[in-house]
Amino acid sequence: AWAVAICVKEYLFGGKQAWVHKGIAVLLFFLAACLMSKVLLYRYGGLDVIGKLCYFSLCILVLYPQRRLQSADYIKMLSVLARTLGIVIGIMMLISDWMFVSVFSSTITIRAGGTANVGFAENRLYGIFTSPNVGGAYALILVWCSFVTLLWSGKMRAKILWRILAAVQMILAVMYISVALSRGTYLMGLAMVIGYMILRPSFAREKALKAWLQVSLRVVSVVAAIFLSIGIVNVFNRVSCEIMTWNYETNLKSDDAEKDEQMQAIVENALLGSAGRVEADRDDIDITNKRTRIWKSNLSLLKGKHLLIGVNQPHEYLKKTMEQGVTYPEQVVTFVNYAKSNTHNGYLQILVSGGLLAFLPMAAFLAWCAYLAVRYMAKSLLGGKWPMNTAAYALFSVTLPMVLGVLVDNVVESNFALMGANFIQAFFWVVAGACVLSMCEGAKE
Repeated sequence: AWAVAICVKEYLFGGKQAWVHKGIAVLLFFLAACLMSKVLLYRYGGLDVIGKLCYFSLCILVLYPQRRLQSADYIKMLSVLARTLGIVIGIMMLISDWMFVSVFSSTITIRAGGTANVGFAENRLYGIFTSPNVGGAYALILVWCSFVTLLWSGKMRAKILWRILAAVQMILAVMYISVALSRGTYLMGLAMVIGYMILRPSFAREKALKAWLQVSLRVVSVVAAIFLSIGIVNVFNRVSCEIMTWNYETNLKSDDAEKDEQMQAIVENALLGSAGRVEADRDDIDITNKRTRIWKSNLSLLKGKHLLIGVNQPHEYLKKTMEQGVTYPEQVVTFVNYAKSNTHNGYLQILVSGGLLAFLPMAAFLAWCAYLAVRYMAKSLLGGKWPMNTAAYALFSVTLPMVLGVLVDNVVESNFALMGANFIQAFFWVVAGACVLSMCEGAKE
């Protein structure tokens, strides 16, 4: 209700100032296309889908266009956000890591009568999350929050305590990542590391070098950062597994032969690490974990008018059309129902749900922002109009890697669009707003 009130004030009574950013027009067209699809295909999703669209719309319209803020204001706001999220997600990671060390494993009942693993299953840490992929995304957000706190803690009160806390939070996050064994998390993390090492503000001596030397230095730093990150994750994996094994042998081993055998199997699987996952000895291994089959099955539904307006909820569309006598290949039925409304790809989520009318404006918006970012980076690096030693560039260099991380993660997950009351979705749009504002600061728009 509060977010709706903000929208009414800003967009109906805010005058021209509410529409100064060009991207808002593209995003509003995208939202309108999504709404049209949800209304026309109401029987394939109902109010639940419209409710998710309302939440997503508020994420964009309230969190993205913070037009009254300048870079310094955004830095203050993100500093508070980073510390707050750092504490909350840090506690989540602490509980999850404890589950790993304690070899805690359980199955719980979730919404709609489904079940999910919590704690530790096979050789992967779920923790308090229903998926290692979701937990891994939270862990990387915690790494980002900790980094922001360390980077901008100079003017904070009790800065030493905040820095110590940020370092501990980062350790907890990296430990989770090292034993969750989520490929999507690895992709997201690499995108963030590469993004920051390319975008980072120049050191004092760097600025005096020729442009080609500065570029070469960044390329070398990217390669070094990738190898260092991989090495750190591998070390944490080994140390975490050794701690768990020690705790099991010392405190958890029991006289119950059946229970002890199960726990021993869990410990041995964990020791396989990222180089030898549980399914590694199978001939039918699918590195995408069924995602390619989910993508193909969902895309096969887009025929005729549905290529333009989508099918709303794929599994509901499949169910209703089958009741009307339409037949589908067995694989399509299996994997559409298996995935439900989550296509495990944020871009296909938009395409399948809202069709080309929704997908094209979002693609145009992302392409336009990518153009702005490349232009801004090039002019900054080459000593053009926007020098690197400004608050705007400091904001840009920190926020764009996080934006890139979420966008890359959405190649294998659905976390930035149309996914209900999703925290990562909301977080993405507030950081994206800061990123785009930093590029446009001082320009007419």
